[in-house]
Amino acid sequence: MRILFVTNMFPSGEKPVFGIFVKEQVEDITARLSCKYDVYYIKSALRGNLMYLVSLFRIPFKLL
Repeated sequence: MRILFVTNMFPSGEKPVFGIFVKEQVEDITARLSCKYDVYYIKSALRGNLMYLVSLFRIPFKLL
């Protein structure tokens, strides 16, 4: 089983503590269910609300 997490907060190389609680939740859930996961990170801080609209079209392709 695979799980897709969609979030606008997730740690990266530039911001290692940004949304660290989301990463901890992802790791806990996948450890309990022993499954694989993907994270779709919406970079809303860079381009504003436009990225939320763009993600409506990208997420279905990520699900495939």
